[in-house]
Amino acid sequence: MCSNASITEILGINDKNLVILGNEKENIKGIEYTVLRGKLSYRPSCCPKCGIVNENYDITKNGSQTVRILFNRVNTNPLILMVKKQRFFFKHCESTFMAKTPIKEYPTDTGVLGILRQG
Repeated sequence: MCSNASITEILGINDKNLVILGNEKENIKGIEYTVLRGKLSYRPSCCPKCGIVNENYDITKNGSQTVRILFNRVNTNPLILMVKKQRFFFKHCESTFMAKTPIKEYPTDTGVLGILRQG
């Protein structure tokens, strides 16, 4: 198994908060995919809704949500990156938000075809 740094470098992902946990082959609708599983979490510096700084750990972890991102083919199989994104809850404004990553913001010519499904 390659290291987290080498996998993200090969895919062109520059997110230090993303940890690749493993890979496997999976058959989805008759097509064999290479599936990478990852986790995205960090300590937010402030609330993106109201802008108040996160002091005294006022922003707490609040579950997670898995997002599937489809990349171009690797060898002969298409590649799916399944990222378990951290959800957060801010006590002051009682809002929730997801961990952010620049992956889905990449243009399609760098390898990401788009989000398959969030859920």
